[in-house]
Amino acid sequence: MSSSETPVHDDVEHTTDSAAAQLTIELGQTALDRAVAEQLQPGALIALEEFSDDPVAIYSGSKLVGRGEVLLIDGQLGVRITELYGSATQQA
Repeated sequence: MSSSETPVHDDVEHTTDSAAAQLTIELGQTALDRAVAEQLQPGALIALEEFSDDPVAIYSGSKLVGRGEVLLIDGQLGVRITELYGSATQQA
C-alpha cells in the first residue's frame, strides 16, 4: 500500500477544528412494495439500483461532500475518495 493509499483512521486529527466530522457512506438504495418489505426475513437478499462498480456517496450530515469507491483494507471495508465537492476539498 503506497502512502497515498494509507487509510485514514477515526482517531487521527486532520483539521484544526476540535469537532469531529461524522461521515456517512451511502452504498445504494432501492424501493420495495410495502407488502414485500413487511415480509423481509433474516437471510433475504435485496438488490440495489446501483452496480458494484458505481461510486458511493459520501455525506457530512445531510450534505453530499464527495464520492468514492468501496474497497477492502486488511479485511475491513473502506472507501477511496475519488471526488470532493465544495468546502470538503479545503479540509481534505
